[in-house]
Amino acid sequence: MVRAARRYLVILGGIVAAACSGGSTSEPAVPYTATAALGTYEDGSGRLGLAALTTVRSDAGAGPDSDWLLGVVRDGASLGPPATYASGAGYAVAYWPDVAPADGRFEIVASSGGQTLKAVATLAGATPLAVPLAALSLDGTRLEWADVAGAEAYACVLTAGGTIQEQQVSAATGCDVSALPEGSYLASIQALGADPTALEPGVAPAMPASFHVSQARLGLLGRASGAPLVLRAAGGRIDYGLVPGLAIWVGLSAPDGAPDGGAWSIAVTGPDLPASDPLRFELPANFTKRLVWAYGLPPTPGLYTLVASDGVESVTTQFAIAPPLPLPLPGGVSASGDAKRGAHVTWDGVPGAQSYFASVWLGSSYVAGQWVTGTSADFLAGTFTSGSTYEVYVTAADFDVTAGPPPTRVSASENSYTPARFTSP
Repeated sequence: MVRAARRYLVILGGIVAAACSGGSTSEPAVPYTATAALGTYEDGSGRLGLAALTTVRSDAGAGPDSDWLLGVVRDGASLGPPATYASGAGYAVAYWPDVAPADGRFEIVASSGGQTLKAVATLAGATPLAVPLAALSLDGTRLEWADVAGAEAYACVLTAGGTIQEQQVSAATGCDVSALPEGSYLASIQALGADPTALEPGVAPAMPASFHVSQARLGLLGRASGAPLVLRAAGGRIDYGLVPGLAIWVGLSAPDGAPDGGAWSIAVTGPDLPASDPLRFELPANFTKRLVWAYGLPPTPGLYTLVASDGVESVTTQFAIAPPLPLPLPGGVSASGDAKRGAHVTWDGVPGAQSYFASVWLGSSYVAGQWVTGTSADFLAGTFTSGSTYEVYVTAADFDVTAGPPPTRVSASENSYTPARFTSP
């Protein structure tokens, strides 16, 4: 197993930004010095935050002998919650997803036991790193991803129950997870714009000109028997004519894309969704993905947690929401039944849409539906009842639900208030 070559590793939560190096202690009597570099943080949700690479080192070049807190300050105002700089660490990677990466001067403030250090860094405009698209190897022993342009290193962090179980930083586009016992893990794959393990020893190492971070999250379920499972999720909005609702995509499959074979119950918590009242839905047996939406729930920005359970095992992942721009509502929807009790549905293409869900309802009862990438759908003979009148709705999505890569954000729309109708002959 490849592990970080130094004891200087700690990967933390934080925010997005981009910047130049610099830093000095504000209290010369304190036997530590802080340095920092800034950059953007990108998680694919559409939000950009501030990322920081920070060192806190003694005159002997050692990390602090206790945990410190890291905060970000601009123009005298504290921004975002504090992150932790771990005892003994030679550096910390932190990011604040909700801190806007505006150009200009920031301060990274490190504090512990009444001691305070300030590292000054200037944020300059820069292009964020693409989010790595991680996949589990077919034998379940490695997480792998393609090289991300601009990244010099990658952090692979796996947690269970909020505790880090494995942590690796290297230039390799993959990490070994074969030593982990069976169970559920939340994996975080971070592309890093500079290699933190390459920082020189000493009190105040030279910092990179900028430090960008992008992050992908996925859940892993290792099993004593049967194929391991990979859980992914993304969220965003659905527009239907009033205020937008919440849209969530979930994918659960073996590394080769095969379904598990059982039904899974999904529970989602996050902003406006407390643990006492999560959003619940089902991933039916032999399904590997599903897009659902809730008209009455707003797409509140923030971090969400999704748990999939089959009653015996469970697996967890997380995703962020920063509502994207709306998709126009589908128009020109037309439907006609045929003599064999099938139906043909057409609609106008929606700019920005890559796939569509055509669904047919009898009153409040769902009858049939299908995802397609074109602007028409045909329903099989015998699907409908002669003499019954049906309503047809078309939902547009800005990614390919049928066969495309996993999305990192969702924008959908539906003709909820203008359905087409047909009577089956």
